Amino acid sequence: MNTLTHILGVAVLVVAALLVSAALRADEFDDILGPDPAVLSYAEDDLDVPWTPPPPYVLPPALGPAIAPALQDLPLPPGFTALQFDQMRTALTVALSRQTVLTSTGLVVLCPPVLGDPLKSLESWLRIARAADITELPTYASGTPAWVRWRQLSASPLTTEADWIGFYRSLRS
Repeated sequence: MNTLTHILGVAVLVVAALLVSAALRADEFDDILGPDPAVLSYAEDDLDVPWTPPPPYVLPPALGPAIAPALQDLPLPPGFTALQFDQMRTALTVALSRQTVLTSTGLVVLCPPVLGDPLKSLESWLRIARAADITELPTYASGTPAWVRWRQLSASPLTTEADWIGFYRSLRS
């Protein structure tokens, strides 16, 4: 009996609320409560100032990737497109400054080690790429097994070009 009383009480409240809301309309609320002066002052302030569109946003000119001067005017090696070779030279330039090479999406470019001379580094990279039969450097997220193996190879002074070739072949398969 107690549950039935609660249900009937809630039903009476719902019906009463519906009847009161139907009886009062939005205009009648303003008649009862009066207009809100804060809302009226904001509306009047908006009418005084005419709207003007904002000036167009001008983007700064796009800068091409910086390439080390020693790598600027090199001939295109066979088996590479101009874009692939530019990407490799850009990656080498960034790697020369001792930075991790990242793509625009945050992936790490798994590039071979950088030697002291940029031209010798590029020659080494091209030898590794030809032997491993890759035309672009692979990209992986930090923490993946490929990235961990790349870090191990990069940190070891005993890593040879053959180790890098095996690494890139394993990624390709």
